[in-house]
Amino acid sequence: MINKKYQIFHIFIENGTGKSTILEAIAVKYGFNPEGGSICLDHMY
Repeated sequence: MINKKYQIFHIFIENGTGKSTILEAIAVKYGFNPEGGSICLDHMY
């Protein structure tokens, strides 16, 4: 039986093609910070 609780995808593309930019845009769309972490996490510089 296959557990379909988690959906995982892989991105295999060459360096410099915008993978991180796409993942950051997805994170922002769903309310996460583009730097990573939880929804309520604020990065202070």
